Amino acid sequence: MNFFKNKCLFIPTIIVITFILIGISRVLGGIVILAETMYLAYYLFKKNKKTRRLSKPLKVLIGIPLVFMFVAGVGLGFASDKKEDVKLSAQKNLAKKEIKEDDKKIKEEEEKKKAEEERLKIEEERKKAEEEKLQEEQKKKEEEQKLQEEEKKRLEEETKKRELEEKQKVQEEKNAKAQEASKSSYAGNSNSNSNSSKNNNVNSGNQNTMVWLPKNRGKYHSKPNCGNMDAKNATQVSLEKAKASYGPCSKCRPPR
Repeated sequence: MNFFKNKCLFIPTIIVITFILIGISRVLGGIVILAETMYLAYYLFKKNKKTRRLSKPLKVLIGIPLVFMFVAGVGLGFASDKKEDVKLSAQKNLAKKEIKEDDKKIKEEEEKKKAEEERLKIEEERKKAEEEKLQEEQKKKEEEQKLQEEEKKRLEEETKKRELEEKQKVQEEKNAKAQEASKSSYAGNSNSNSNSSKNNNVNSGNQNTMVWLPKNRGKYHSKPNCGNMDAKNATQVSLEKAKASYGPCSKCRPPR
């Protein structure tokens, strides 16, 4: 109680505490100044008898500092703390910057992911195009190989056919020569020869003349591919042997 009554110690202590509180927080310091101003006005104008006895001009002079203190308290108490505002503003700006950077990173990641997807899509399309190209080339190659095989087969068949025709032509020429020789031998014989001599000459000519028998052995022919004959299964025999069991063909007209 002695401390509060000792004005020389109490007032400086209050001032120091006030400045400390203002240094800690301007809002808290402003509230303390308001409280001090109100208490000081109450003390001077209500409790202190000396002050109450003063004239009005003196009371006004005493009240002016109190008004300034009150205004200062209100300004400090209700105004925002600049340091805190700066700090909060800096924190907000930092948060905004971090959010912006995060958004930028997310956007970059999305763009990177999208670019990777596009690259994979292009790569897949390229592989697919290459596979289709390879399939087309393989198909084309198989078709070319098939055409080559067909051409080779056709050439072989034509070669066989040509050889068979040449063989038939040679045989026909041989048969024609044999017939001419037979006719010449018949013309050189005298009419006085006996029937047995003629038969011997005919048999000799028949043995030299060759004809063709089909697989079913219906009639003998002058060529192996007459009508529906299968040239591969035709058999060549002498005219004499063929005449013993078969008749001549009416289409190719073989020697009789």
